[in-house]
Amino acid sequence: MKNTRYLKYIFLIPAILLAIGAGTNAQSIVTGAINGTVTDASGAVVEGANVTLVSEATQETRTAVTGPGGTFQFSLLKPGRYSVSVEKTGFRKAVQKSEVLLGQTASANAKLEVGEATQTVEITENIPLLQTEDANITSNVDLRTLQNIPNPGGDLSYIAQIAPGVTMNTSNGGGFGNFTAFGLPATANLFTINGNDYNDPFLNLNNSGASNLLLGSNEVQEVAVVSNGYTGQYGRQAGAQVDYTTKSGGNAFHGDAVYYWNGSALNANDFFLNAGGQPRPFENNNQWAASLGGPIKKDKAFFFINTEGLRYTFGSSSQVFVPTQSLQNFILNTSLPANNPAAIPFYQQIFNLYNGAPGVANAQAVPGDSCGSLDTVFAGPCLASYRVSVPNGNREWLLSGRVDYNFSDTDKIFGRVKFDRGSQPTYTDPINPAFNIQSNQPQNEGQLNSVRGW
Repeated sequence: MKNTRYLKYIFLIPAILLAIGAGTNAQSIVTGAINGTVTDASGAVVEGANVTLVSEATQETRTAVTGPGGTFQFSLLKPGRYSVSVEKTGFRKAVQKSEVLLGQTASANAKLEVGEATQTVEITENIPLLQTEDANITSNVDLRTLQNIPNPGGDLSYIAQIAPGVTMNTSNGGGFGNFTAFGLPATANLFTINGNDYNDPFLNLNNSGASNLLLGSNEVQEVAVVSNGYTGQYGRQAGAQVDYTTKSGGNAFHGDAVYYWNGSALNANDFFLNAGGQPRPFENNNQWAASLGGPIKKDKAFFFINTEGLRYTFGSSSQVFVPTQSLQNFILNTSLPANNPAAIPFYQQIFNLYNGAPGVANAQAVPGDSCGSLDTVFAGPCLASYRVSVPNGNREWLLSGRVDYNFSDTDKIFGRVKFDRGSQPTYTDPINPAFNIQSNQPQNEGQLNSVRGW
């Protein structure tokens, strides 16, 4: 019993470990960090230097003072570009640009030169090819890459395929999801958007809309694909973790408008349609996006809205079997009058559907066709076959918005909502479009995040 008094200290261990992790990593799955060391011309560390960090997007400012080791750190930073200036009496002011990437710690070391404080030295450093702050295998995709990488349909999960160890899944591979990482199943991957889980709730795979694509690339600021995460903010899933951060407004108004088109004129005919002598089907694909962001109140509140849509008509190629004209004549003129004459109008309607089907003029009798039980009363082929492509379409449209509010330089909040509406062609009938099946798939989502430390 006397040992039980020590049990209470056991529960402090996880808290201590979390505190150590937060202090060393200084970033989360929605933020990054900047650290550095200030030295003089001889390489000796400079204690007591004033370090100022300024966001280029919002002009928000944070300050720090270097410690005994000449080091400084700014944690929980929103991804983006920053200006880091270092000042110390008796030295020239040093200024350099630094880019914060999602989930990573950027280095901004500064070497001060002796001189007047009114003089400024701009430091230009190349981004290191090797990231040495931690052992994570992380691939960061910035806004420029997102906008220019070839990505038909704009599916956001496609971005992960540029990361090392990631392999695309195909329908012939027997796997689920869009990709696997280092051979682990797609159900082991984790997707987040602004830190919130974004997996499909039923299969634990990549999320998607009515188009089977994850639209929203025009809203995303940066993507981090962590193929192998060692630091404390990762570890829930054994596969890759794909973290998305969305854009927010700044002190200046910014917007864009994007439109893509693809159609039959740009595509070759289907192999099987060519073999069957069928023409190239009609296809027409339209995709667009537009966004606008800016200030609600300068330095205090910002907004960002985005809309995206996809409308496409495609040809669904299939092999069709219809009753031959001789079988129709036998049923209407011989079988039904003898057995059930009242059913003749009903069968006439059925046969009219078959006879009016697209491409039925190319139907050819099936060789070696057996009519089963009709063989004893009907001599001749029962079925004719042909290949045809008939059009069907998909529609998806979304609207999203985000509002950021700064209570102070270290206490911020933002909210985001998204409304997605779409209609998916679940089944395309080659005989008559009246039998097509459409699936309406609405999705609504929202999140409210509080950020302390930036």
